[in-house]
Amino acid sequence: MLSNAKRCLVLAAHADDETIGIGGTIAKLKNKGCQVRVAIATDGTSSQYHGNQDAFRRRQMQAEQAMSILGVDEIIYGPFPDMRLDEIPHIEINKWMESIISDQAPDLLMVHHPSDVNFDHKCLFQSAMVASRPTPGQSIRTVLCYYVNSSTEWGMLHPNESFRPQIFVNISTTLKTKLQAFLAYKDELRDAPHPRSLESLEITARYYGSITGFDAAEPFTIVRGLWT
Repeated sequence: MLSNAKRCLVLAAHADDETIGIGGTIAKLKNKGCQVRVAIATDGTSSQYHGNQDAFRRRQMQAEQAMSILGVDEIIYGPFPDMRLDEIPHIEINKWMESIISDQAPDLLMVHHPSDVNFDHKCLFQSAMVASRPTPGQSIRTVLCYYVNSSTEWGMLHPNESFRPQIFVNISTTLKTKLQAFLAYKDELRDAPHPRSLESLEITARYYGSITGFDAAEPFTIVRGLWT
């Protein structure tokens, strides 16, 4: 499934979600020759920094440094405001996503899980379901949802919503790369035991590794996998 992917599109609501969630998998896909592009939907700063342009430019520089460490082929920035995707007409997010998919023709799509506590994540998932629907000519064959520290685990506390992974990627050889990439996001780095600390990212990877026989792993739920 992942090992056969040629072109992967990672959808992230905010810059850093991709590294926190699947930095190890991105690095592994690149090592196997897969083309990886990351589309970041929001500016990531307008809510926290109230439109501060210096903060916006700093966040983009941090993203570019992290993506360079992971080996990402291209970053695609979206036009939407941070923490306000629920205020954007659903069709506008759909169109943005459909345009990227049409241009890039990915066969593997990775996106947030719908149980995440962050509402931007939920909105992006809903649009991904529209943009990736398996109509004739759709390039996407596999859709996976990934886990983001400080968002997925808190959303899972609701009894009717749960992240239940069925796919695990061995990131034993790329965990160090993931942690190095997250160090680039200096504005988002927190001290332990915060889930956005280096220690917590490693603990999460070691935990999912421990239940799958690996030294470290990243978990995914599968939305759809098509075999032709």
